[in-house]
Amino acid sequence: MMGFSLLECIVSLALFAAASVMIGQACFNTLTCLDGLKKDSYSDGLKDYIRANIVAQDSLDEIEGGFDIDDPDGGIINVIGIAEMTQIADLFRLDYEVSSDRGEYSESMLLIRKNWYEYVSDRDTLVDDRTDWLDEKRRKEALK
Repeated sequence: MMGFSLLECIVSLALFAAASVMIGQACFNTLTCLDGLKKDSYSDGLKDYIRANIVAQDSLDEIEGGFDIDDPDGGIINVIGIAEMTQIADLFRLDYEVSSDRGEYSESMLLIRKNWYEYVSDRDTLVDDRTDWLDEKRRKEALK
């Protein structure tokens, strides 16, 4: 009767595992390098700078009316946005457009702002609606 011993099986599994780890690491390193080639660090930094200026704005009117940011290269960047309430209290979705000498692009972000409601009662209505929804959900769970 011919067969493999337990020691031979363990050694072959160890070699397979080591080879798999090396091949996986080589693939990961290759993909990381290729991803790095696609990035533009100046553009990414500029977008972070623009986002920081948007977050620093306290008034929704300033964002919806549009405001200017000084470009680090000496130009002017214009930002204009539209905010929408979400179903979560104080959470707004801000869709904004950026235009400058470099071109235009648009993005969205979620911001927590307590003072962006058009009417003061909007927040109270939203909180009451969500509280009623949670109470109803809890009642249904209790009946199960």
